[in-house]
Parts: sequence; C-alpha cells; structure tokens
Amino acid sequence: MIPDELQVFAAALAKEAINVLVPLLITFLVLLIRKGKQYIEARLTERQLGIVREVVKVSVRAAEQSGLIGLILNTAESKKEYAVAAVQKALQLRGITRIDVDEISDWIEAAIREGLQDAGIVEVVEVRGQ
Repeated sequence: MIPDELQVFAAALAKEAINVLVPLLITFLVLLIRKGKQYIEARLTERQLGIVREVVKVSVRAAEQSGLIGLILNTAESKKEYAVAAVQKALQLRGITRIDVDEISDWIEAAIREGLQDAGIVEVVEVRGQ
C-alpha cells in the first residue's frame, strides 16, 4: 500500500506535469499543422489552393450540419470522417489528386480552428518565428 503523502505528492506532480505539457503539445500541433499546410501550398497552384480552401470550408460546414440533423453521428470523429470523404470526392472531381488523407485532415483541423477563432470560441496563442 502506498502512503497517503506519496499519493498526494504523485497527484500534485501529475497535475503540474499536465499543466506544463498540454500547452507545449498544443503549440507543437499548431506548428505541425502550419508546416503541413505550407508543404501542400508549395505543391499546388494558386487556383488549386483556392479550390482546396473552399472545398474544405464547405465540407466542414456540411459535416457539422449533417451531425446536427442526424444524417451522421454528431461526434467529432464521425464529422471528420464525413468531411475527409467529402473533400476527397470533391477534389478528385476537380482533378486535384496530389493531396493525401493526412494532408486533408490537417486542412480540416485548420479550418475548424479558424472557424472557432472567428466565432470567438477559442483563442490561439501565436507562436513566434512562424
């Protein structure tokens, strides 16, 4: 059996570790998404980038609405799967095939983050040097 003092110490240590690691993880993910977008943008024409941006925005909105009205499960995972499939199909119809599922996922995450920021729901800390 672990002494009570040790349990309290371990709990406090775990809490502090989470308080330190979560912001670092969020910062890392933001940087990773930005790098992914930069990589994609370097491979596509301006016209294609415009199409990708619009297709992603519309697909994210469609997924959200589909979840709200019950066409799909109203969970983040189901809505993201729906959005990824919609983006893949729309881009394929437009002849844009050089974007893989992970890249589409990054674009969707960025669109969701931007939508939440625009709505004033979340505030993203800017990372210097980017």
